[in-house]
Amino acid sequence: MDNTLSLSIFNRTFEFAHTPELEESLRVAAQHVDNKMKAAHKAHPSTAPERLAIFVALELCQDLIRANKILQQQQGATRLIQQMIEETQQEVEHHQKLAEQRTLKPVTSEQRTREQPATGIPK
Repeated sequence: MDNTLSLSIFNRTFEFAHTPELEESLRVAAQHVDNKMKAAHKAHPSTAPERLAIFVALELCQDLIRANKILQQQQGATRLIQQMIEETQQEVEHHQKLAEQRTLKPVTSEQRTREQPATGIPK
């Protein structure tokens, strides 16, 4: 069953039908709109309330669009980081398997000498 909520925005009362779980978010939203309307009126005191409401609605829409864009960028970055983590884990597992397959043999001084790069200095 829907409830009715009375909210005051810019000195006018509005009735909203809502479900109980939305009541708190409606109150917060109404307070936010009321604050924006008062700030707009303070900046432009001779502007009609209806015109102020349009300005505030556009400003809030712009805020929402910016927030969605940031969210999409963050989600893209999160996916990229997750992919990098998975690739790194696969590389680590691959190198661990290679290390397990090798048997460690002592390296002789002759092998060490052969594997060193030539420096051009006679020994």
